[in-house]
Amino acid sequence: MRATIAVTRWARDSKLTQYVRLYRDDPGRVVEVASEIDWQSTQCALKAAFPLGVSNSKATYNWGAGTIQRGNNEPVKYEVPSHEWFDLTDAGGDYGVTILEDSKFGSDKPADNEVRLTLLYTPGVRNSYMDQHSQDWGVHKIRYGLFGHPGDSQAAGSEWRGRRFNQPLRAFAIEKHEGSLGREFSFGRCDSQQIDIRAMKLAEERDRIIVRVQELTGKPATGVKIEFPGSIETVEEVDGQERVLDSVSADGHALAFDLDAFQMKSFAIKLGPIANAKPSPVHSTPIEIPFDSDVVSLDIDRTNGSMDAQSRTYPGEVLPQKLVDNGVEFRLGPSTPNAMQALACRGQQIDLGNAQGNEVHILAAATEDVSASFRVGDVDHQLGCKRGPGLWGSGTTGCLIASLQKPTSNAKGRLCRFCRHTPNVIRSPGLRRTDTILRKEMKHISLSIFTTTYCPNLKVERLV
Repeated sequence: MRATIAVTRWARDSKLTQYVRLYRDDPGRVVEVASEIDWQSTQCALKAAFPLGVSNSKATYNWGAGTIQRGNNEPVKYEVPSHEWFDLTDAGGDYGVTILEDSKFGSDKPADNEVRLTLLYTPGVRNSYMDQHSQDWGVHKIRYGLFGHPGDSQAAGSEWRGRRFNQPLRAFAIEKHEGSLGREFSFGRCDSQQIDIRAMKLAEERDRIIVRVQELTGKPATGVKIEFPGSIETVEEVDGQERVLDSVSADGHALAFDLDAFQMKSFAIKLGPIANAKPSPVHSTPIEIPFDSDVVSLDIDRTNGSMDAQSRTYPGEVLPQKLVDNGVEFRLGPSTPNAMQALACRGQQIDLGNAQGNEVHILAAATEDVSASFRVGDVDHQLGCKRGPGLWGSGTTGCLIASLQKPTSNAKGRLCRFCRHTPNVIRSPGLRRTDTILRKEMKHISLSIFTTTYCPNLKVERLV
């Protein structure tokens, strides 16, 4: 979820539209600016200037193979290079701002409290180099971002922010099919945030996998481990041309190594067969819920049903009959007019019958941000639910999937956004999840959509 402000400017025969975006949760720590520019100006540069509330005579610039600090502009040093990000942290080291750049590599620093990112440049040619007269003319789409942080850029993880900004995760859909790797699989898992796996590829001339790593923070890293899906048969340290430098010991599936500040290393690894990672199927038992509220309506009659004081409802056209999350099935109530689909929580007791399992999964939604205490057997679990802002005509419907486990006192919930509706458009379902730990307790709440699924291996007598 995000909020966007659009700003359009015209100057010197060029048009610039900036979309200033702020995302929800952790991505919201970065203010993103996406610009669409029709550039027709001559003899000038276009820069994004950042007059900041922090001041330092030196800024930090990332080079991809380390960082360097540089001072303010000089007559012969009025633009400097960087890769993915540069940072201005206050001289006291208490706070700083990182500028995230996407494929723009030049910037300058005119004052202690100001940095500027160069976006476009059309030089004056003065009757020579006429081919540069229209350099950079045309339509451009440019992204950059601001990441404010406590401490310096290394402690704040600016390197990872820059990487995510330049290489965001790409989601794609495929047809349902049988697979042998299960719901989760990793080609390589590193146990240290100090280390980045820069590359993983097949060797040029041998039956090996090349893994390149680098230390990111400018501090030595010892005892770093990378785990692979198969056992390691042989491993060698190699150079950039994949020539063997030295043999390295490995322990089962894990490669252990040390790195100095900003050091890079490459390894040639031969893996054994990858074991079938397909887990045992999840067996779940949906529990019958005594629904007492009609919170769903259809487009032909939006007045039917009510979830809140404004009589808003969920769009029945996009509510599935069942929702499957990691193999656990939830059965939703019918969307037909006057049917019941929700249980308003007022301290009721739900009998789980003879079902056997080790977890209780709850699907819940709320008309406002609330927290609650759920009891499974004799163990209380604290659970919170965010307001679902997507009732008719107001955005995205939201619900919470929570897993309550007997040994723990805190529950983990995942926000599950499974439909989006505007008055005239219905879009296909999709999922987004975020992990939260929920602590605050209230004795009375109103959770309006409530369905429970029970998984085998632990007997729980009732849910209160």
